[in-house]
Amino acid sequence: MKLVKNLLFVFLMIPLILVGCSNSGGKDSEYPSKSLKITVPYAAGGLNDIVSRKVASYGDEFFGTSMAVTNLTGGGGTTAATEYLKEEANTHNLMLGSQSIFVTIPLEQDVQYTFDEFEPIIGIDNVQFVLYTNPEKTGIDSIESLIEYGKENTIKFGTEGPGSDPHLIQTGLFAMAEVDAEPVVYGGGGESVTNVVSGNIDVAAGPPAVGKEFITDGSLVPIAVAGPEPYVGFDGFTVPTLTEEGYAIDYSGFNFFVIKKGTDEENIQYLHDAIKKVYETDDFKELESNLEIDLMPIGPDEIKEHIKNQQAQAEELYELVESLK
Repeated sequence: MKLVKNLLFVFLMIPLILVGCSNSGGKDSEYPSKSLKITVPYAAGGLNDIVSRKVASYGDEFFGTSMAVTNLTGGGGTTAATEYLKEEANTHNLMLGSQSIFVTIPLEQDVQYTFDEFEPIIGIDNVQFVLYTNPEKTGIDSIESLIEYGKENTIKFGTEGPGSDPHLIQTGLFAMAEVDAEPVVYGGGGESVTNVVSGNIDVAAGPPAVGKEFITDGSLVPIAVAGPEPYVGFDGFTVPTLTEEGYAIDYSGFNFFVIKKGTDEENIQYLHDAIKKVYETDDFKELESNLEIDLMPIGPDEIKEHIKNQQAQAEELYELVESLK
């Protein structure tokens, strides 16, 4: 009789044990229930694509399932963001988001989405935009000499077009300085910077990685950075901020991972923790160093606050530029 009671107790306890085990991971035990995907709104081979593929390569190890990357380009990221609205909460499809997609582009054009329809997971990187000139071609070697040049000439500046962060930074600067400037649109920051080297344009803004080799060989000079702190990543240069130079522009770029609004908090936390584990691997740290990534692995609430602050800065710059047209 005692044996029967003991067996009955064991059978009654099994469901409770299983429930406890299913919740031990801190997430919905059914998620992820299939392979995961990361939608990258930019072309394959770029920095954001490379970072996403590195994260995906750790799918089985840290996410418990395989991961793949899909590139959906167009509209500077708006095509992917619009298409992503078809996803449901707790989707197995993450998306790489950016400040330009949710803040800068909507200032210039109507979009079919809002930031509130997405839930941030974790930050990727803070993108410093450095202004580069070629003194040998133009004699411009500082913000002061750039503005002086603009008082007598129309400044030609490289840009990825309206809606891009470098475009807003530069048009905001020229509006504050009250000088004439003409945009020349290129396919990316790297192309803009190489055209400064060749003398086709006077100035361009781009991340440190696209200008480093030209600074090393003396083809370019970094004259300012649109960030909160001076940039010290170039040998022999401490690049001042635009604010230090008298122009209150603190507008760094920012990339981060998102998922559809309404996704369970436990699943968001699970994805956040898994991606953070990838960031902590030696493999990712080596990639971070090679690509000169300024890693910014902040969480959902911090991302929301950061985007809110950048939106206020962007709107102020945009209104200034529009008022002078």
